[in-house]
Amino acid sequence: MTGAVRLIAGRCVRERHAGAKCTACADACPARALSFEGAALRIISPACEGCGACAAACPRDALELPGAGWREAVAAVPSSGVLECRCSHAAQGPGTPVPCIGGLCATTRLELLRGGLRTLRIATGVCEGCPAEVRCEGVTLRNAFVRDLREMAGAFGRTVDVVFSTEPVPEVDGGRRHLLGIVVRKSTAPVSPERIAEHAPDKSAGHLLVTEGSRRRLMAARGLLSGMQDAEGVRAAKAACLAGLRVPQFDSEKCTACGLCAAACPQYALSAKTEGEGFTIAAVETACTGCGLCADICTSKAVSFGAPDSADAWLSGRPVVKLAVKGRRRASAWEGIVERSFTSGYFNR
Repeated sequence: MTGAVRLIAGRCVRERHAGAKCTACADACPARALSFEGAALRIISPACEGCGACAAACPRDALELPGAGWREAVAAVPSSGVLECRCSHAAQGPGTPVPCIGGLCATTRLELLRGGLRTLRIATGVCEGCPAEVRCEGVTLRNAFVRDLREMAGAFGRTVDVVFSTEPVPEVDGGRRHLLGIVVRKSTAPVSPERIAEHAPDKSAGHLLVTEGSRRRLMAARGLLSGMQDAEGVRAAKAACLAGLRVPQFDSEKCTACGLCAAACPQYALSAKTEGEGFTIAAVETACTGCGLCADICTSKAVSFGAPDSADAWLSGRPVVKLAVKGRRRASAWEGIVERSFTSGYFNR
């Protein structure tokens, strides 16, 4: 499976807010096929080989790979629990073609386990010198993949065997590909990326938005936990469900109670409330994608990111009070700034 990733219109936080600084996809790309110029994501198609690392890293599910991917592999897990896959860059072989294992995120690992995975057989090809020029250490990547999958399976009281085979990989002219990538990088002006037609999310006030990735992760976690009885095992499994999740944390000493973070959140995951002299911020951590916008726009640097406070709250979708201060009221000037920002289109939620 080759070909450039595609950007889903309206999802990238960079195009939804002028203050966003997220570069997760570009940072994850081993081929340097992605970059930002202002709010525009630039995708260099000749350099992109569809490894999937960017799609796995994007907090808002804004990137999609063409063709079959790990979601198709999840749906293909048979009742025997033995799943046959092959790297999309490897030669013809049995099993579902999948992107590079470097793009396998925690959500997909949970889904594979929920589907009853017991043995995963992957024809990887020879990762070292991969013709896709995915610049990673193949052996290191495979070892990390096996470790993470087995650790997560162990948390749910399961075991998973992973078997790799090295199918021969067709040769390509890597020098030509590299040269073409350089030429395109230097000569191509920023253009609007290929988009998938999609309706914009509901913008009604208070409407909670849960991305497809967050919903899949939540459903897989709930499904895996539903059959567990041992209290100690359940605690370990819940911790595994939160692997890699990062949600906003607030510094009460730095917070100025302006409420800008809640006003800007594209998921409506944050809510700010003023009652008398008290000010609170609550978060529905299930809806948070970790896009970092709230931290990017906080003028007092009061927002950081860390692990969720409670697995139970994340699994239930209940709001969690993240900040509560007294003797501090939102300044009317800040309320005016927030209101003007919305009316002027600065926030494109």
